[in-house]
Amino acid sequence: MFASAFVEGYPMSWAISQPESERRAFAQDLWRFAYHSFLVGGHLNVDPHPGNYIFHQDRGITFLDFGCVETMHEPRLQLARSMHAAARRRDEASWRAAAAEITETKPGPYQDALLNYLRRCFVTIFDYPYRIESQYVSDVVRGIREMSSHMLSRKSSFTAPPYVTLFLNRLHIG
Repeated sequence: MFASAFVEGYPMSWAISQPESERRAFAQDLWRFAYHSFLVGGHLNVDPHPGNYIFHQDRGITFLDFGCVETMHEPRLQLARSMHAAARRRDEASWRAAAAEITETKPGPYQDALLNYLRRCFVTIFDYPYRIESQYVSDVVRGIREMSSHMLSRKSSFTAPPYVTLFLNRLHIG
């Protein structure tokens, strides 16, 4: 057990050592917190990492550090909702159209690379139920490297996506 200045509880390493039913409950709460805050409220905590969660034996979670929260406004918030709804329906074409619009990219190699990367992030929704394992994290990190490589090798075709889109990346990785 550890304690912050105000809360006693357990780190992520403790939570992932619990039986599967407990881990599932924690994961569902983390998912609900992150995505409900974002898709319903339009507020995106862009610092989601294990050190910002304190877990409790009663399955509760204390969320810490709201120093970096971005607000997504309409119509971009509606586009994010459309992306998630299309992923739930497994509608690749609608998802891709919403993703292209929210990233404000032009058709071409850069847009293809960016949308392919984002699609990796959305596999958890497209393929629900999805068990997140180390391979998923590796794939997402590999996607970041591929995007960086693509941007550096084709600087003239690179168009920076809106900054809020970059924060969405943090949500999926966190």
